[in-house]
Amino acid sequence: DHNAVISKLSGVYNQPRPYCLQSASPDAAEWKKRKASEKALYAPYRPEDLKHRALDGTMMRSLSEVTIANYLISLGITFVYELPMTHHGKTILPDFTILSPVDNKTEIIIEHQGAIGSEVYDAKYLRTLHFYLQSSLVPNKDVFFTFNHMNGSLDLRQIDNILHMAFRTGALC
Repeated sequence: DHNAVISKLSGVYNQPRPYCLQSASPDAAEWKKRKASEKALYAPYRPEDLKHRALDGTMMRSLSEVTIANYLISLGITFVYELPMTHHGKTILPDFTILSPVDNKTEIIIEHQGAIGSEVYDAKYLRTLHFYLQSSLVPNKDVFFTFNHMNGSLDLRQIDNILHMAFRTGALC
């Protein structure tokens, strides 16, 4: 039964976090505008794969990414989708670069891995992980990974936990 399953989950997953729904601050809006200008300097990667639209109009590659984006939007958290990041001449497109609603300065990256279990996708994940390990970003501090369940489902409590860890607060307002 549902309650039995919930009671067996780690405390990280079954403790609600109080968030306030709020609109982005002027600093956050300026940050997003600046980052969008930076992103515009790069040609879009495989634009034909951008088939799913988030609530803010951002076109995304997967329904899981749209779900994550819409959750962030509902929390009033400012992000840029696929903001290019270059390290040692190699550029990648992190799924979400998020601006902290606490200080409007700190940025974190969330990389969503939706198709784990596919040989091609697993290899891409390992290349991405290697990229971050070679950079100055610290896993579980500056960059976080989320995963779909093997059956394809997504648990947004992963995002909630990341926000709590990254911004060291239970209330983002």
